[in-house]
Amino acid sequence: MATTATYTKTVSKNGVTMGTVQCVVSVLSQNALNNTSTIKITGKFARSGTLSATPTFGLKISGTKYNENKYAIGGSGSGTKEICSKTVTLTHNTNGSLSVSVEAYLTIGSITYSGVSFSGTYTASGTFSPNTIARGSTISSITPSVTADGTAAVSIALNRHSTSYSHSVAITFGSYSHTINNVATSTSYVIPQSWLNAIPNSVSGLATVSVTTLYQNTQIGNKATSQFTIAVPNSVIPSISSLTAALNDTLSPSNWGVYVQGKSKATISLAATGSYGSTITSYSISGGGYSGTASTLTTGILSSSGTITFTAKVTDSRGRMATNTVSITVNPYTLPSITGATSQRAISTGVLNDEGKYVRAVLNYTYASIAGKNTVSANVSYRRSGESSWSSAATISNETPKVIGGNAIDTNYTYEVRYRVSDAYVTVEYIDIVSTSLAAIEIYSDGKGISFGKAAEYSDLFDVAFPARFREGITSDIAIPISSGGTGATTLSEFIENLDISYANIGTVPVSSGGTGLTTLTSGSILTGNGTGNVLPVTPQNMRNTMGLGNTTSALPIANGGTGAASASAARTNLGVPFIQRGSTTANSSSARNITFSTEFSSVPHIFVSYSTTGANVSGDRGSLKVYNKTTAGFSVMIGGSGDSTARAIDWMAVGTN
Repeated sequence: MATTATYTKTVSKNGVTMGTVQCVVSVLSQNALNNTSTIKITGKFARSGTLSATPTFGLKISGTKYNENKYAIGGSGSGTKEICSKTVTLTHNTNGSLSVSVEAYLTIGSITYSGVSFSGTYTASGTFSPNTIARGSTISSITPSVTADGTAAVSIALNRHSTSYSHSVAITFGSYSHTINNVATSTSYVIPQSWLNAIPNSVSGLATVSVTTLYQNTQIGNKATSQFTIAVPNSVIPSISSLTAALNDTLSPSNWGVYVQGKSKATISLAATGSYGSTITSYSISGGGYSGTASTLTTGILSSSGTITFTAKVTDSRGRMATNTVSITVNPYTLPSITGATSQRAISTGVLNDEGKYVRAVLNYTYASIAGKNTVSANVSYRRSGESSWSSAATISNETPKVIGGNAIDTNYTYEVRYRVSDAYVTVEYIDIVSTSLAAIEIYSDGKGISFGKAAEYSDLFDVAFPARFREGITSDIAIPISSGGTGATTLSEFIENLDISYANIGTVPVSSGGTGLTTLTSGSILTGNGTGNVLPVTPQNMRNTMGLGNTTSALPIANGGTGAASASAARTNLGVPFIQRGSTTANSSSARNITFSTEFSSVPHIFVSYSTTGANVSGDRGSLKVYNKTTAGFSVMIGGSGDSTARAIDWMAVGTN
């Protein structure tokens, strides 16, 4: 490349030089906007001595002839004479370069000089390349990755060829764009978080920078382009807008409005939205031994009391997760319990008397108050032993004596006293016995019955109310009935038949005897209780439900010893276990070592690197290891400084999620 050039051709023959043809080229001007150069080509002849001749002289530019004519080239003595010239404007290539062939030629018919006859054409030629015209600017540097947190900016540096140039810089990302005008050599732009709507299914994407070079408001050269990564900040996760727990109870009174152990269910409802264009792809709710993968979970009956916390998790289309919890308080509940009941003969004032015709009744009971919602009532009634109907029930208070009987508790008979305690759910009862009046020995009125320690009530009965001790063996000619703790049998066959134990050998054991009533079970079935109605096929759901493992057909909940997940990735997330990859490589300070993960992370992981040797320590000081260009797919590492070009063994580990 040049601004001037001279090409020559010597006219000589038989050792005689007549002169030199010269082609002189010079650049008069260049136009950056039009991408052109104006050049002048001059043809000259430098004679060696006195000469008188008029040969043909002409010029050629890119093969085109100019000014071809006969010109006088002579004169006295040696000297240089300009013969002809031509000025042309030529267009450069699109990259600003230009090469043009030029020549000046001399055609001689016949000239005698210094005794030598000259004829023919002598051409001075060459290829002239004027200075390249600077065209469009280039991008010299750009921020490789920007996390769109609303404060981080992409910085762009330009290499322009002239201070007369300005630039228009356009940044595009999906349907979003921003243009910066009148840029000289650098600019920057804070990436708005709203641009993340362009990548609803990814944690990063490529943005494009396009630079237009302008001269006097007109584009010159081609546009320069480059790309950089826009990353989603870790803080951009789906949003759980509401998480509520609602009482679901058909067993308790409708106005209670509290959770009751063993009676209530809970319905957990979750509402969530994605962030910056993402959508919710999965739901998870777990707690109280129950779990589900929908936005609503209705539990079974809550079997425990106290605070129960439900954990809700949502995952969006970027793989980002959000978690929230809601807790409920379940009031403990147990059945009412009669802890003590005392029934004794008394007189009307309640004073105890073995000959009294009243009953002094004292009841002790407990019940679950259920935060003051539960109410309890108790009553007592009586009947003569052997009769079918009871007296009218009388209200009785806890631990407070109550006199009943109305002077009708005959001293000659035994009475049953029934205590009943009722709460909002059930009634429990206990039957106590009030014996006859006390008598050491008494014979029944017909003379056929006798009692010890009580009045004689029955004919043909040996009735004992005292504790008894028999000093010698007892022989009975009749069987002791089952209802009295015996077998009701006097022979082995009767014993087997009365106690139903023959079924252990010859048939099924009935449900009433603790069996199933079945002779066989269908292959692949399980028993969930007594009787044929509780034989279920073996399925994962039935087995889990029978074992109390979450009553679910999906993944086994964490609360039941599972992971709550159907994949390794989800299990690690649920259990809080990080995803780890590791390896070994080498590094030096001359060039970067690029590492690619075998499995891509869902977000940029933490990277740890260290020197590694199984032998002695490496001598000398070594630069620190530097990690950069971290992405979900890999990273780069090299040794700091510039004095260690030897490959050094290193170990690395990446910790994150996937």
